[in-house]
Amino acid sequence: MYKISRNNERKIRRPIKSFLKKDDIHKKFQQQCLSRIRKDREKKIWEKRNISFPKSDTKDVEMDEDIDYEKILKEEWDKFKLNYEYYGDLTVDELEEIEQEMKNESELIDREYMELLNYEEQMFENEIESYQNENTLVVCPLCEHGHLFENNQLELIKCSNCSLELSNKNINLENLRKKINDLQMNHKNTCDSDLIFSFQPEIGLYGVCMGCCGMEII
Repeated sequence: MYKISRNNERKIRRPIKSFLKKDDIHKKFQQQCLSRIRKDREKKIWEKRNISFPKSDTKDVEMDEDIDYEKILKEEWDKFKLNYEYYGDLTVDELEEIEQEMKNESELIDREYMELLNYEEQMFENEIESYQNENTLVVCPLCEHGHLFENNQLELIKCSNCSLELSNKNINLENLRKKINDLQMNHKNTCDSDLIFSFQPEIGLYGVCMGCCGMEII
């Protein structure tokens, strides 16, 4: 029987390394280290972000935790030697320069993250404000169909449906809403009939009751 000799067995070959010139070593290794820093930092940030979510104190996430840059340099240099063929080693100055670049990259990622948090916080506040505005709409007491809103440029409180216009120099929309509500509540304590609101420029906004013949000016 024919036997395969050991000499005919296929030998396991190591992967062919890429050859780097001396001038390319620094640049290539620097790119490798920065890629490692960004990957590790982003992973850590999003792990903390997921733990904190949906708490509103995500800004309090510690961003200044210690990073062992020397350890990362050594680990990446060991990987580098497995992948590239080169002549000569990096100098101490070159390694220190790469370490500083890694620190700068880490700080940049932290700033980007804080900017994202600030943006999301602003968007969240805008949504809350919009929700609050939608849920505290002041129904126009005159037509009872439109909603009152402030136009600060014209210094007016206007109705979205009728022609009601009030100056907001002495009263803002929130105060007006409170006054209307207080007026209605106080009237209900003494009378079962509803107030009917009217407006005249010389008087302003006022409510009259056909039941008690009362009149209340806002």
